[in-house]
Amino acid sequence: MKFIQWLMPLLISAFGFATAQGLVNNGPDKREVTTLVDNITSSSTLNDLLHYALLHNPALDKMAKNVQSKIATANLSSSLPDPIIRYGYFVNEVETRIGPQQHRFGISQSIPFPGKQGLKKEIGLKVAAADSALWEQDRLNLISQIKQVWYEYAYLIRASDLMKNTLQLLNYLEQVIRTKYTTGLTPQSSLLKIQIEAETLKDRLQDISDMDISLTTKLNTLLNRHLNAPLPSPDSIRIYPVDLNDSLWHEQLITNSPILSELQIKMEARESGIQLAKKENLPSFTLGIDYIFTGNAQNPTLDESGKDPLIATISMNVPLWRGKNKSRVESAHANKQAAASEYQSMKNTLIARLQTALYSFRESKRKINLYDNSLIPRMQQANEVTRTAFEAGAVDFPELIDSQRTLLEMQLILEREKAKYNQHLAELELLIGKGLPKEGN
Repeated sequence: MKFIQWLMPLLISAFGFATAQGLVNNGPDKREVTTLVDNITSSSTLNDLLHYALLHNPALDKMAKNVQSKIATANLSSSLPDPIIRYGYFVNEVETRIGPQQHRFGISQSIPFPGKQGLKKEIGLKVAAADSALWEQDRLNLISQIKQVWYEYAYLIRASDLMKNTLQLLNYLEQVIRTKYTTGLTPQSSLLKIQIEAETLKDRLQDISDMDISLTTKLNTLLNRHLNAPLPSPDSIRIYPVDLNDSLWHEQLITNSPILSELQIKMEARESGIQLAKKENLPSFTLGIDYIFTGNAQNPTLDESGKDPLIATISMNVPLWRGKNKSRVESAHANKQAAASEYQSMKNTLIARLQTALYSFRESKRKINLYDNSLIPRMQQANEVTRTAFEAGAVDFPELIDSQRTLLEMQLILEREKAKYNQHLAELELLIGKGLPKEGN
């Protein structure tokens, strides 16, 4: 019975630790990226690349593990401090009426003022939630970066195809002009001009090839693959009309932006920090039990000879220096105000970025409609007329080459604006924190 009495606090403390450990194991859901894509092939799509990147990105995995660690730490903060076990040996035995005191054994448990541990856990979980929002922002950043590079890469593929097609046409025209030159129907200058035009186009193709190597390296880096690993080649740049008005853009930004969510959670955590700072001025208690081993009395006839005393103790700290806690509360208020200012500043910055992205998005959309539906069809028609007239000898070669060059430049502008359209769309999705609904999708 004597040992059971001092063992109880230790058992209670151990039970508390086990309960906290259970909370860790059954805490907030751990973020996991699941996908059916575990390899990149020549037929992979952009979505396949995004799934692959999310599955294999080491930075995201590190942040997810950090969030799990902070959740576990927050849950543990609600448990009681470890109990303290004490042992004392009487070098000089203290002789008492019932016998000499020889050993002293004690155990104590510190108990914070009610509410302190709960606030610590609440703050810890909010810090973990803020880090989780940062994880989400980094996930969106990765998706946006991959889209930005992918559409630049897609533009280079399309530009290369258009230039190669034009180069084939120039090679054909060179043969026509060479035949005319040998028969004296066209001057040598026309032959030299088309050869110069072809060499210039070959040089542009070489520039594109060099840029393609750079973008391949950058994209594979984002995918966490070997730098020279082969990538799929998109055969076109698709345009998805987006059905969302300006008021919804702003509403989605305020509601879904992980950056704003992280700052909002930080404000809430610092509000809890104010409450905790106020409670620091309240005492904590320590409960304890001391057991003294006593030898037999010199008079063995005493009924209480050798009886071991059992002492129950209680103590508390005295928060006497109130000025120290006042400074602690003032610091907590200042931290919350700083977080509120940071939130407002970031909100203003994001809204400004949204307005710029919206303008750029609409500008690309306008140019796509202009070139795809008006300028290029007319230029193709004009180019065909000029080419027919050249073959009939009705127009000179410079007029034909100018017409072909203008058509190529218009086609390149269209492909560039298609790429920019999707890049601006990726920026908008990054700002509002989610993918946008697309018509026909």
